[in-house]
Amino acid sequence: MISTIKGQVRELWKLCFDDSDEFMDLYFRTRYNSTTSMYIESGSSVISSLQILPYSFTYYNADLKAYYISGACTHPEYRNKGVMRGLLKECLAKLSSEGAVFSFIIPAEDWLFDYYAKFGFASVFSYGLQDVTENKMRCNSSK
Repeated sequence: MISTIKGQVRELWKLCFDDSDEFMDLYFRTRYNSTTSMYIESGSSVISSLQILPYSFTYYNADLKAYYISGACTHPEYRNKGVMRGLLKECLAKLSSEGAVFSFIIPAEDWLFDYYAKFGFASVFSYGLQDVTENKMRCNSSK
């Protein structure tokens, strides 16, 4: 049993996501912070967690509070019981009380788009693929 909250959050992340140990080492070294981590425990075990990472967002020279919700996950044994719903509601209430104008989340699975829509999230970006040839990448390097 891992005793620290950070260790438990990391183990839950590893259980829920298919991220490499190298990525997790980097994330938990550079992004994880106990003040930006939210979690729910059952007994002394973390069963659901997420991180709220502050991001700079500027609009017409105004700095707006924005947060990226990262690593939202629930232990498989506790899914479909309202655990993440409660954690997300608590998270969004906290962000609102702190004056957040935007919050972002990137769903890892297609079905999560509908899940997060229940909390007011909407798809605002789309992506596409384009082949880039060497000719398109060349730029004039002479000054």
